Amino acid sequence: MIFRSEWVAGLCGAASVKITGALLGFALTVVLARLLGPSEYGIYAWVMALVALLSVPVQLGLPTLLIREVARAQQQRDWGCLRGILRWSVLLASAMALLVGVAFLAGMEMFSSSLEGRGRALLWGIPLLPLLAWNGLATSALIGLRRVVLGQLPDNVLHPTALIGFMTAAWLFWPAFDWDAVSLMSLTVLSSVLTLSIASGLLRWKLPPESTTAVPVYRGRLWLTSLGPLALATGLYLVNSRTDMVMLGFFTTDDQVGIYRVATQMAIVVVFVLQVVNRVVAPHLARLHAAGDIDRLQRLVTRSAQITLLGAIPVASVFIAFGSVLLERIFGAAFVAGHEALIILVVAQLVNAGMGSVGLLLNMTGHERDTAKGVAVSTFLNVPLNFLLIPSFGTTGAALATAISLVVWNIILWYAVRKRLGLNSTAFNFGGTVKHA
Repeated sequence: MIFRSEWVAGLCGAASVKITGALLGFALTVVLARLLGPSEYGIYAWVMALVALLSVPVQLGLPTLLIREVARAQQQRDWGCLRGILRWSVLLASAMALLVGVAFLAGMEMFSSSLEGRGRALLWGIPLLPLLAWNGLATSALIGLRRVVLGQLPDNVLHPTALIGFMTAAWLFWPAFDWDAVSLMSLTVLSSVLTLSIASGLLRWKLPPESTTAVPVYRGRLWLTSLGPLALATGLYLVNSRTDMVMLGFFTTDDQVGIYRVATQMAIVVVFVLQVVNRVVAPHLARLHAAGDIDRLQRLVTRSAQITLLGAIPVASVFIAFGSVLLERIFGAAFVAGHEALIILVVAQLVNAGMGSVGLLLNMTGHERDTAKGVAVSTFLNVPLNFLLIPSFGTTGAALATAISLVVWNIILWYAVRKRLGLNSTAFNFGGTVKHA
């Protein structure tokens, strides 16, 4: 396999980081759920979901574009373009963060009466918008430079470690600290500041020296042309993944949001191997496609999908068989109500794992418009399903809506990969490429 030693080394390193991050994230979820209880944890989870939705117009698909363009610039030793895309993306994200933040404040003023106890927590979400955007750009640039492990560190390890550290400091040195959603949001902002500082330092350390002195080259029209579909796909994906949480907050209680958040966090563990693999293979997909090496690209796609599925099956089996017991023992009796939602989400994530890196493959090969179309169909299916199912079935309805839309999304993008690239993205490919695109 092409880049075998680099790919395997990157996979092992990224897997180590992802496993560490998954353990830290899981431990943090357990601590927050038990410390805050379903209601306050539900407020915290709802605010973070809303911040994620608001980050859509801020990031505009820039992280994905940055991975692709940085990888191409490094491959072609186009240092001016590398420096230009870094500056251009930061300026664009900063301007959008300012606009969205102002609009967010205006919206809070208009609907202040309906926010009740969530208003103060929401205020802390405003500084998170630029912080999350800048951090995403720094980590994406590192991944584009093939520094996959370093690119994984900020989000997966540094941020949860910083949050745990600030929580520990508050517990030890601030006895009067209020353990509620508002206080946790303030600590989340502090953790994000620290994480961004470290991520920026890592990027400056790993940038090629030639790029720091090169005259910036801006290809704004070309980048904006690609950015439109990428922004639409990324934005719709985030809407798709956060709609259930946000709608639960509008139609049900904070307790239900907290319970469902725990179920979704457990279900995500099923595809953590997919997330690791995606980070490792992203620049290689772009390189192999640019080189026209379709056979090796197919082998890379198939092997990564097989690794993903093999990692997902054992986790899914445990959650399906012992989900109720795990929820009670780990999070508390109040969270057992999310057992049905957990099973539904786990089955959907198992399908997601078996279909392979469909969205990433399309984005890294210049077919981001197909990704956008697939995510659009899924989102337009997900939103009305949530409206229909949540009022009657609560967390189970939210899980059903999310599961159906996730499976439909994978099927649509699998067909697009087959049609555009002549590749079979699934773990069940035994006959090579479908055709040469």
